[in-house]
Amino acid sequence: MANRQPASALRQLRTLFAEGTTTGLTDSQLLRRFAAKRAESVDSAAAAEIAFASLVDRHGAMVWGVCRRVLRDTHEAEDAFQATFLVLVRRAGSVRVDESLGRWLYGVAHRVARRARFETERRANRPGLSAPDAPTDPAVDVERREIGDALNEEVDRLPFKYRCPIELCYLQGMTYDQAARQLDWPTATIKSRLARGRRRLRRSLVRRGLAPGVLAAIAAESRAAVPPLIVKSTVRAAASRAVGGVPSAVTYLSEGVLKMMAWKKIGLATAGAVVALGLTAAGMTQLPPNHRVPSSQPPVVAARRSETTTKIPEVDPRWVKSFPNGATIEVVGVSPHPSGPRTWWRPDGTPLKQAPCDPSDTKLTTDEPAIARAILVRISGVPADADHNWWLDQVKSNSKGRPTREGKPIAELGMATGLFPEGTKSCTIRFEVAAGPWKTVQEWGKSPGSFGSRNGTSFIFSDLIATGKGTALSVTHSIEDRSVRIVAVDQKDKEHLSKTRSGGGVWNYSQLVVEFDLPPDQIKEFRVQTREYEKVEIPNVALEPAGPA
Repeated sequence: MANRQPASALRQLRTLFAEGTTTGLTDSQLLRRFAAKRAESVDSAAAAEIAFASLVDRHGAMVWGVCRRVLRDTHEAEDAFQATFLVLVRRAGSVRVDESLGRWLYGVAHRVARRARFETERRANRPGLSAPDAPTDPAVDVERREIGDALNEEVDRLPFKYRCPIELCYLQGMTYDQAARQLDWPTATIKSRLARGRRRLRRSLVRRGLAPGVLAAIAAESRAAVPPLIVKSTVRAAASRAVGGVPSAVTYLSEGVLKMMAWKKIGLATAGAVVALGLTAAGMTQLPPNHRVPSSQPPVVAARRSETTTKIPEVDPRWVKSFPNGATIEVVGVSPHPSGPRTWWRPDGTPLKQAPCDPSDTKLTTDEPAIARAILVRISGVPADADHNWWLDQVKSNSKGRPTREGKPIAELGMATGLFPEGTKSCTIRFEVAAGPWKTVQEWGKSPGSFGSRNGTSFIFSDLIATGKGTALSVTHSIEDRSVRIVAVDQKDKEHLSKTRSGGGVWNYSQLVVEFDLPPDQIKEFRVQTREYEKVEIPNVALEPAGPA
C-alpha cells in the first residue's frame, strides 16, 4: 500500500522548503513575515501559521502565566490567552518592536486578564444569577482563594521593572538569559531587579500574615504548561482569515482591549491637536483687522508655507500617561526651589523659555545634604467620582500644593516641592486612580466592636452618634493601597453614601469619621467597600537642566 501523507502536512513541508526555518529570526522579523503572508492569499496561510506558531512558542508560557495568575478559573485563563494573541493579530501591521515582543505582550496579557476578571466580578454581582457549585472542601477553597488574591494584589503593586522579572523568572521558571531575551534587558539588570522585587514581595506577603513559603508554592502552580489544544486553536485562528471559529468571549475581550489601546492613542493625538489649535488661534488674534494674503502669491507656495507654520507639535509619550477611564497625567516642568522666571526646564532637561507658574513659597528644611526641586504636572480627565493621587519617588520629604499664575490658581495643574538626596539626577513620578466598581469587603451591624479577617485586615467600629443631620460613625481599618468608603444600608436594603468629616492614620491603620443623612433607627447595617487603584509611573524626569536656560 502506498504511504500517503495528509494534504495539510504536504503543504507545510512545501512551505518549510520554500520559506525556510524560523530559527534565528527576531520577533519583529517573524511578525513581519506573518503579516505579509497572511495578507497575500489563502495559499500562504501555512507560512503565516508557522511564523505565528514560533511567536506563540516563544512567549506563550509568559502569557499563560499572567492569565493564570490574574484569573483563578482555567477556562477564563484560556479565553484571555487566546484574546491576547488575537490582539497581536489585529495589531500585527502596526506593532513596533526592536527584537522582542515580550514587554508588549506582557502588557496586553495583563490588560486582557484584568478585564476578564472585572467582567467575571461584574456578572457575579448581578442579581438573579446562580452561585457556582460549592467546592468539595469550602475551607480549603477559601484559603487558597485568599492566598491567591493576596499574591495577585502584591505582584500588581510592584513597579513594572520588578513585576516583569518576578513574572518571568519566579512565576514562569525562566532562566535569567531567557528573561533577558524576552524583555530585551541586560542579564545583569534582570538579576538585580529580580532580587529587589523578590525582597519587596516577600515583605509585603509577610506583612499580610502569609508565610514566605507561600510564594514558592504559588509559583510552582503558576508554571503549569500551556494546554496544547489552546496553543493549536490560537495559532489556527491567527493564520485563518475567517473569525467565525473564535469563541465570542475571546472576541469580546480582544475587542475591549483594542478599544482601550485606540482611545489611548486618540487621547495623545487630541492633546497635540488642542495645543496646535491654541497656537493657531493665538497667531490669528495678532493679525490686523483686514489682513489678507496677497493674491499674487502662488497657491502652491502658500499651501507649503501653511504646512510648515501650522504643523501640529508632537506630544512626547514619555511624559504623558493615561488610563482607559480617561485620567491623564503630564509632566509640565521642573525647577530648582524656590523657582525664578527663567529657571524651569522640561522633564527631558531642555529649557522652558517662560515660567509656567508663580514661584512657590513652600518652606523646606533638612539637616542632610539635599537638593530642592519644584515639579509641575497637569492632571485631566479624572472621572467625577474617582479617587486619585500622585507623588514623587526617591524624595526625602515633599509638599504638594496648587500653583498660581499672577496670584490666581491654575486649573488642572499640581505642584510638588521636594528634597532629594544630593547628586540625584532624575526621579520617578507615580500616578494612581481608583475609578472601577466598588466591592464590599466587610459588613457590620450597629453595635461597636472589632473584627479581624483571615487575610490580616482589621476593623474597629465605634458607637453610633446621633447628629443634627443624621448619624456619625468612626471606622478604623488596616486596608492599604485601595480606595475605601463606608456606606449605610437602610431597612429596605438601599445603600446611602457617607460624607467624610475627618481622617487620619498611624502606622498601618487608618481612621475615617463619616456622617450619614439617616438617623440611627433607620440604619440596618454598614458596609466597608473598596476598589483597586490603577497605577502608572513616569520615570527619568530630569532633576538637572540639559543646557543653559
